[in-house]
Amino acid sequence: MKKKNVIIIFLLFLISICPAETWAQTSAASKQKQSGNQAVPKTETRVTDTVFFELPDSANYKSARTYWDELPEFPGGKDGLTKYVVENTVYPESAIKDKIEGRVFMRFAIEPDGSTSDIQVFIGVRSDLDNECIKTIREMPKWKPGTTVLRATKGWYRTKTKWMYSIPFTFSLTKSEKGEENIITPK
Repeated sequence: MKKKNVIIIFLLFLISICPAETWAQTSAASKQKQSGNQAVPKTETRVTDTVFFELPDSANYKSARTYWDELPEFPGGKDGLTKYVVENTVYPESAIKDKIEGRVFMRFAIEPDGSTSDIQVFIGVRSDLDNECIKTIREMPKWKPGTTVLRATKGWYRTKTKWMYSIPFTFSLTKSEKGEENIITPK
């Protein structure tokens, strides 16, 4: 009996200290109910709710993930990424002087907000070339984030998610690599 009373007192305490907005779906929705207005005040930011949907009977979870995943996209697409890398990566003077060429493979994450993180040199050539690639990725503009379809008890929904991405940087003093992307030459 004492346990039951303690639990009830604890729940009443929690309810009394929580603001009214906590119990509503959004603070804007609770203010609408209180004021009776249908419009959200301009100072409020509108919170979007998750949109749930059903899959066709013929689809299953595995095909839904494969079919409805959307990969992150750089502004301007693949061509925009190539142009950005070539224009914003500087061939280090020390590597030019030492006649160092090679391909650096970089791996990084694209966060749900479109920013880059977890930048790693997957296969490096030399620290000055590797550091220049890290700098280029760190300074990238925000990407269109990738999304995936997940399942909840209410149904399926789309959500932004973190994606891993990798790109090569080819440092060449002669630009003789044919068919290669992201060729960085001395400027």
